[in-house]
Amino acid sequence: HFLFPERINMTFGDALSYIRPELVCYGAGASSLISHLALCLAERGDAVLIPAPYYAAFDVDLKIISGCIAVPVHCKGNPSEGPTPRDLEDAALAAEAKGMRVRMLLITNPCNPIGTIYTPEVMKEAIEWARSRDMHTIVDEIYALSSFDGQFESILRTFNNELGDNVHHIWPLSKDFGASGF
Repeated sequence: HFLFPERINMTFGDALSYIRPELVCYGAGASSLISHLALCLAERGDAVLIPAPYYAAFDVDLKIISGCIAVPVHCKGNPSEGPTPRDLEDAALAAEAKGMRVRMLLITNPCNPIGTIYTPEVMKEAIEWARSRDMHTIVDEIYALSSFDGQFESILRTFNNELGDNVHHIWPLSKDFGASGF
């Protein structure tokens, strides 16, 4: 259980006390969820910042229906440490210089393809940076249970499940449960 790993005997009822059903939606997999979020939160031609390297299919997930443009965020330091607010700002300014409106940040934790687990501090800084620019953040935790070293912390735990209206958590079942498309 990635929200409260120390509570391995948590009952189903206990777990439900942390879930607000009015904030839960279902979709046919990660790609459709990301596509739908982009369609709802952005306009055609808007930029979506994604720390590089990233899952190549995000380009299509963002563009095919919503018309958004994936913009890589290149980390000046070690990419396995995650993006800094300076890295994010540099990418945003470069996109804006090309005439794009930067509307969202999409961050996968653990990272696909390099498997990096971003620290809670990196995640907080990235989200606070996005909030400072009135942007939405999509946190894709598709590999949440595929980390075996105990270092992964869900954004739900980092923010005590208080994500607000501008952070969107997705946890597709395909990787952790072998249930693609659910």
